[in-house]
Amino acid sequence: MELLSETGRGGAPIAAATPIFVPLDDPAGSRGGEIWVLLRGGCRCFATGAGDRVQAGQALVHLDAQAAQQNTAASVAQAEAARTNAQIAEKELARQRQLFAKQYISQAGLERAQAQYDAAQAQVRAAQAQAQAASAQSGFYVVRAPYAGVVSEVPVALGDMAAPGRPLVRMYDPRALRITATTSQTLAQNLG
Repeated sequence: MELLSETGRGGAPIAAATPIFVPLDDPAGSRGGEIWVLLRGGCRCFATGAGDRVQAGQALVHLDAQAAQQNTAASVAQAEAARTNAQIAEKELARQRQLFAKQYISQAGLERAQAQYDAAQAQVRAAQAQAQAASAQSGFYVVRAPYAGVVSEVPVALGDMAAPGRPLVRMYDPRALRITATTSQTLAQNLG
């Protein structure tokens, strides 16, 4: 998971787009928090449960991505249509150049064909960018662990709706746990 330079609560970095890791306020300074998403989708599959050890980047929850996949397919089709229109505009521009060279059309006619070709090329770039964005967004439907640790709670059930701010998983890093206790000075010296 890539991290932005922005920070969340407690100065901890937050993840780009989704999922979001929200550190829990812990005076002992242990590493733990909630993982939630910035989009809506039904919880389709859980790859882990409470008490499971996970590795950084491991899938935790799969959300229903059907709408995102359909959006990606539509964007890819639009990009293909834009490429076809650009090919037609390129051929038309070549014909207009030949006609202009033979002085059968005016400069304005050639410029109009050039403008149509340029617009078609811009539409191709826009459609390709939209398809790439849709494809990237479909990857947000798999929630991954931001670090290696232990899942402490999965507060949602199969079929529940994931929503911004609703925790999907709570986890902690057992290597960063600290214990705070009150003891007598004599007992503390014996521990040392």
